[in-house]
Amino acid sequence: GIVSPFSVFAEVSENARGFAWGGGVTSNPAGYEGIGWVSMNNLSDGSATSYGVNIPATDGNLSGYAWSEYYGWISFNSGDLTGCSPVLTGATRTGNAITGGARILAIRDAGANSGGYDGCVSLSGVEYGLTVNTATNPASVNGYAWSSDLGWIDFSGVTLGSSLSECSDGIDNADPEDTLVDMADPGCSNPADT
Repeated sequence: GIVSPFSVFAEVSENARGFAWGGGVTSNPAGYEGIGWVSMNNLSDGSATSYGVNIPATDGNLSGYAWSEYYGWISFNSGDLTGCSPVLTGATRTGNAITGGARILAIRDAGANSGGYDGCVSLSGVEYGLTVNTATNPASVNGYAWSSDLGWIDFSGVTLGSSLSECSDGIDNADPEDTLVDMADPGCSNPADT
């Protein structure tokens, strides 16, 4: 289960859904192959703990938390980037480009026990980065982020919010036990989604 020293909550504004993936053939010091699966919202993994990442529909700052199967919380909040080297700015969407950084909190919080790692994740660089593809329904994220601690993280499994059909299909798509359908389903609070 998910254990957290602080509270995180998902609301309709935490619209990133699906999973990012970071894995490879080279193990890191913890014995894992990369960061593993990263859930962008509790609606993606069915967790009882409410959490999520918000990627704004237009220009603006990303915020919230994702969950890594191996390393726990990943913060997309600019206040958690203090101490990153090189210095990272807060995660931001400008047009369809996502720039700035995120941080793996368990590595940051390990301090002197982190083995010299800082847990910082760069969302864009000279030859890599994340973009939002608004031509898909729902909009999707393309590209890779880079962690100097854990390697490449592929965001191609991440979408923004529910597809239009999930907001007007008469089915309880998010959580069959809550019996909420269409506009009452989490992620379908905007009438423009129907």
